[in-house]
Formats: sequence, structure tokens, C-alpha cells
Amino acid sequence: MNPFIDTSRKQWLLLLALLAILSCRKEDIQPEPIGEPVPYKDADKTWQQLLEQSSCTYFRKAWERSAMNKRLADKGSAFYTLFIPTDKAFQDAGWTMDRINATAPEKLDTLLAYCTVAGRYLPGGFNDLVGNQPLRTLAERADLPNFSTWSPYINFLFVGKHADSLYINGSGAAKWGTGMEGKNGVIYPVDKFLQRPEKAMWQYLLEDPRFEYFTQAMLISDSLYQEDYRYVSSLGMIRSGAQFTQFTLYAPTNDAFRKYGLRSIDDIRNYCMRTWPLPYPYEDENRYYHEPVTAMDSLLGPHGIEVRRFVPSGKAGPVYFSNDLLDNGAVLSGILLMAGQTWSTPPMRLSLSFSQQNGRPLVKHLGSTATPAGLIEKDIRVTNGVIHVVDELFKP
Repeated sequence: MNPFIDTSRKQWLLLLALLAILSCRKEDIQPEPIGEPVPYKDADKTWQQLLEQSSCTYFRKAWERSAMNKRLADKGSAFYTLFIPTDKAFQDAGWTMDRINATAPEKLDTLLAYCTVAGRYLPGGFNDLVGNQPLRTLAERADLPNFSTWSPYINFLFVGKHADSLYINGSGAAKWGTGMEGKNGVIYPVDKFLQRPEKAMWQYLLEDPRFEYFTQAMLISDSLYQEDYRYVSSLGMIRSGAQFTQFTLYAPTNDAFRKYGLRSIDDIRNYCMRTWPLPYPYEDENRYYHEPVTAMDSLLGPHGIEVRRFVPSGKAGPVYFSNDLLDNGAVLSGILLMAGQTWSTPPMRLSLSFSQQNGRPLVKHLGSTATPAGLIEKDIRVTNGVIHVVDELFKP
């Protein structure tokens, strides 16, 4: 072998290695992502040991009687985050040690799985987060309408920091700073018993006479789509199902319709008929496809039903609790929910603008000069999202 050629090759290799080292700046070195299966270096106990040493005796007893250890082993995650009700939270919800001992393990599994999330969600992450983060719990259900074992309902917890508290599903669950980090997860003692939602939006609305006009408006509007064989229904989304996302509904009361001049069911029916017969679907100049809706759906769309085109099935979509609206209202106002696609649906923005007054969230139609409406009731958790009650229709 020619020694000159061999020496030159070595010099080139050394030069390349040196260039690689010099080009590696500090900002190029990325931290390990949360969730990697490596122990948390500053913790010396597991979350199980932290639980054993905590004062949460009711939760600990329930866990011991359940099959949750097997469920976690089957899931196979390296980390778990648990939101653990305190003894007082259990007691306030009507639980005693005798009741826990008498409850079937399967029932306890259902309760505990709703408190358990795969992954390590550290306090620092929530501290930097504006609004809530949807966390997928281990609780899944096949016993709700329009769900099955093949497409189960997935329970989410919406968790974040607001003011000086940890918030879950829109309400304060504990003072900030109570989370404990372990080598294989995190536990957060919480002062409220976490009840999973049982009703879909439609059931909740039907059972409350305040929403008679709202439910009738949707039924009449939907009947026009069926009459014309159109596939533009909002009822399916409100009734819930595996093919629909979770979302936020700003439910208008009967008074909201009366203030707008719709004082009877006949008035609502006549308003729906303003656009009958429905125009044909069309493509605009940007080649986006548009499916015309009834006059009523045009009015009610910003109240939440406009997101029917936003369908990441089985996931939490635009679900905003009151602390989201307070902390993040400027960002959420008119936020882009879905990019458009040529020959298909156009881009979709949330048609709402948010503000606040004295710590009270206010909402109105985006770009409207109308006085914004306050939430007269808020953070009603249902299986397919959250309901806020308003006594105004969002005028364009």
C-alpha cells in the first residue's frame, strides 16, 4: 500500500471528525424526551413507595383490593401519573373503609383507572402550560351508546395549573406544589373525588327544561337535512359516538332564543325554513367544498356545533374549560382548528372571541360588536366534552 495515500486518508478522516465536533453546539444537544424508559435521576423512590408513605389510606386500600397492578403491567408503560383522592375526598363522596372492602375489585378498577395516566407528567410541565392538557386515562368503556369493545369510549382528564392550584376538568383539585416525583412516575394528591362523566351532551340537554328551544331547534334543523338526503347533521356529534371528537358546547337557554326574537317553537321552525329548500353544495374560487346549512345551524354554529367538520375520532378536540378561557382566551380567539384541503373542506377557525371581566370568562361571535356573554353555568363535564351555559345567542 502506498504510505502517502494511506496517510492522506487518515488526515481526511481526522479533519472530518474535528469539523463534526466543532459544529456540535450546545443548543444542538437535545434533552431526553419525557416518557423515555430511564429512571428520573433526582428521585430515589418509586411512586408505589410514595403512595405507601402518604396519608391516602383509602386510595391505598382500594388499590390493594383492585387488579390495577396487573393492568399497569399489561399496559407496559415505563411511567405512570396518578391523581390520588385524599381520604377526605373519599369520605366526602360517601366512601368508607367498609364500603371499599365490600366493593368488587372490578368496580374499584373502574374508579382507579380514571385516576391513572400512562406517562410521567411532571409539575414543571403543568407550570409552563397555559390552560389544560388532555390526559388519556386507563379508563375505557364499551357500555356507552354508540361505543363498543372494538371502539371503546376513552376517558380523558383535562389537567393544568390555574392561579395557585392544580385544576382538573375545570375546577381546583389541590393547592399547587403537592405533586411528588418518583423514579417511575408522579403522584398528585387531590382534594376531590374524580367522577367520570356518565351522560352525553344530548341526554343532559333533554333532561333540563332550560334547553327545550335549543333541542327543538336542532331536531327541526336536522329533519330538513334528512328530508333532502343531506349528510350535514350536528345531532350525531352531540349524541356522541366513537366517530366523533369531544368538544365544547356553549348551550343557549330558552331565554337566549327569546332575546333574539324566537319566542316559540313555531318561531324556531319558521327561522329554520328561511333557507329551505337548501342550496346545492358548491366549490369556491379556492376549490374548497362547501355544504350549505340551515339558517338555524348558521346561527347556532358558533355555539359549538360548527366543529362537526373537525373529527379526530376517539380524541379530545377543542375542549375548553373556564380556566382555559381565562388563561388562554386571546390565543383561543379565532384559533385555526383544521387546515383546508383542496377539493375538500376549507380551513376552519373557531368563530368565537374570548375576554374576561373580574375573573369571569366572556364570549361572543368573532368580529361581532355585540356585548359578550358571560357563562351563567360552566364546566359541566359530559362524555363528549364540556358544556357552558349562556343566556345569549352569539350574534354575527
